[in-house]
Formats: sequence, structure tokens, C-alpha cells
Amino acid sequence: MYGYSVRYTTDQSISMRPVNI
Repeated sequence: MYGYSVRYTTDQSISMRPVNI
């Protein structure tokens, strides 16, 4: 499956990285 990993940082910014499961 293919999806996106969304991480919320303390800088109130959103970091999205593609994840291959």
C-alpha cells in the first residue's frame, strides 16, 4: 500500500512524507 505520513512539528508546521508500506 502507498500512503502519506503526516507529522506535526512544534513549529506548527506540517511535514508530509510518502511512505511505502
